[in-house]
Amino acid sequence: MAKKLKTKTADIRKLSDADLKKEMEETYRRVFALRLQQETRQVTNHREFPRIKKQVARLKTIERQRQLAPRPAAPQPAAAAPRRKATTTRAKAEATKGAGGR
Repeated sequence: MAKKLKTKTADIRKLSDADLKKEMEETYRRVFALRLQQETRQVTNHREFPRIKKQVARLKTIERQRQLAPRPAAPQPAAAAPRRKATTTRAKAEATKGAGGR
């Protein structure tokens, strides 16, 4: 019989990516074996099916969380500086000449 699968979520989270992948393969092998036993009418424990389905979902969830976690947040655009009031050509000319002369 295959090795005992890890069932606690905390134990699964401690696994490395390679170990998680091995655990997923082992779970899929167990699903295949159960389906084969079901077809040949050799299933000894029919309650194994929901447990294995939940195990697959648990492994996939943790795998997906790891895929999404390393993504850095999108850089926030810098707040736009307040726009200065546009100066007219006349105001520019006065500013260069000095105040008060025409």
